[in-house]
Amino acid sequence: MELTVTAKIQVIADMVDIANLDSTMSVYRDACNYVSKHVFNTHNLKQFDLQDKTYTTLRSKYGL
Repeated sequence: MELTVTAKIQVIADMVDIANLDSTMSVYRDACNYVSKHVFNTHNLKQFDLQDKTYTTLRSKYGL
């Protein structure tokens, strides 16, 4: 039997942390949109092909 425990926490962040998180999430969103556009254009969802075609760009352009 598997048991799942869920914890609800509150994160208190100052304005600098909020700005950094917002910036990080913006870059992440842009990278996801890049991959999504690639999948839409190629109709290819194979993990190896996706990584092969997008990894270098995600690293260089988005810093991920």
